[in-house]
Amino acid sequence: MKKVILALVAILTLACNSNKKSMSQEKSEGQEKAISQENMALISQGDLHGSGEEGIEAQQTVVKSELQWNELLRKMGTVNPVDGNLLETKIDFSKNYAIALFDQVKGSGGHSIFIENVVTGENITVKYKKTSPDGLATSVMTQPYYIALIPKTDKKIVFEEVK
Repeated sequence: MKKVILALVAILTLACNSNKKSMSQEKSEGQEKAISQENMALISQGDLHGSGEEGIEAQQTVVKSELQWNELLRKMGTVNPVDGNLLETKIDFSKNYAIALFDQVKGSGGHSIFIENVVTGENITVKYKKTSPDGLATSVMTQPYYIALIPKTDKKIVFEEVK
């Protein structure tokens, strides 16, 4: 009886094996993958604490090369190191892009910026949202940011703030 149960468990385990492919596998097969929140990967989300000394303006940008990526990381780490907050530092730009959202410098903590939705059509529309604290917040200068990895695309990427 134990052998039968063990065999059934083994068969079920093998039958449940996923057929999902990674972003790099799909791009290597030459397929244009629709960008969605499911195939985006968070690189980092948080706040810069340099009171704007990093020299990063409020912006939404697409990082398409290693040179741009290294320059962004250099600027982000000008005042305080951020590399410990990054889930990914090496990006294969032949297969992926990074999307970086930066809010303006804020006079208190508790603010955030994040991607709420991605719509694929003629363009890729990245819908993002900014939040503010409800009630009391720490009295510290912050600059919220959000960085995500997306599959490389030939479509134009546009940004739209959701109020």
